[in-house]
Amino acid sequence: MGKLIVDDEVIEKLYPKLLKASNWIKRAIQNKRPIIIRHHNDCDGYCAAFAIEKAISSFFMKEPEWFELKRIPSPVPYYSYDDCLRDIGNFKSSQRRFPAKSPLFILLDLGSTKQDLESIRKLRHYDCEIIVIDHHMPDEVINEYVDIHINPYFAGGDGSYCTGIIASEVANIIEPKEDYQIYQALSGVSDKTREEILKKYMKGFSREKIEKLSFAIGYEAWYLKGFSSSPTIYDLFNNNELVNEINNEAEKKITERIKVMKKYAVKKKNLVFIDLFKTIPRNTFPPSGRSVGLLFKEYKGKVALAGFTDEICIFRASLNNFNVKDIIARLRKKGFSVNGGGHELAGTIKFLPIEKERILKEVESYVNSL
Repeated sequence: MGKLIVDDEVIEKLYPKLLKASNWIKRAIQNKRPIIIRHHNDCDGYCAAFAIEKAISSFFMKEPEWFELKRIPSPVPYYSYDDCLRDIGNFKSSQRRFPAKSPLFILLDLGSTKQDLESIRKLRHYDCEIIVIDHHMPDEVINEYVDIHINPYFAGGDGSYCTGIIASEVANIIEPKEDYQIYQALSGVSDKTREEILKKYMKGFSREKIEKLSFAIGYEAWYLKGFSSSPTIYDLFNNNELVNEINNEAEKKITERIKVMKKYAVKKKNLVFIDLFKTIPRNTFPPSGRSVGLLFKEYKGKVALAGFTDEICIFRASLNNFNVKDIIARLRKKGFSVNGGGHELAGTIKFLPIEKERILKEVESYVNSL
């Protein structure tokens, strides 16, 4: 077995797949197969993508003939069908001008759930190769349609082993001369990796600096949304003054957002409801998911927070036995049209507006049953 950046039992169990993925990527470079990196546009997604992009670019210097690499952020935490169609349209257009093989897609921090299935199956119709590296609760049906599916749940781990941690290990196998550990630290801090795991990846780093940098990356990423060129994020790694400025500006917005949300949140026993549509102006920072997470921190003890609009409900919880997958299964069993996913204690469900009130009652009933 090769040397890991940071020794960890779960990552060691994943090593055969990490090695397979790195060899698959190197083979694509050698065979002049275009590579498209699709990643979630949060800090974890960006760090995972930066690590893989750095490794590919460095390895490419050893294979100096023509090669195409694209990295594209996705505004939603799954590989949406409209993004998929745009990607297919773009590479088909390129093929008409520069004949090439169908691309290798590397899906980072998206791709492990049934929400991705339609897009992944579409890529297969165009003979694309697909590698998925993710840390959300996986649906094993995805394994039928991708070449490699790496997820910590397959090795006895959980969502704390975020995508940036895993992708950096793949990058290190591709090109071990580069340094990737900062991406692991940033991903772990931004995605709330459990402390006993995170401390291994934080060795040699200032906790305060990593927290500020991860926050600034998330801030810039949110405003960039799906814009693929991101030099401003690269600039943050070497500009402490800019990082501090972003953190100060964001803190003002967060303080005001929490103040408003606390005013209008409704607590029922150990469940808190907040109407996001009525308390969060559209296209403002912090976005809905982050706002729910920030409000959740304001409540002590065992509690579940449900932030809802007419079509979605975002959960954060600390209750024993709470699981977003269980909520989805319960709602489907009762005939509701829902989908979604995420982690056990943090996730999102989507539903029909006409079913909202009944679904919120079911959520309340589920929480009360725990």
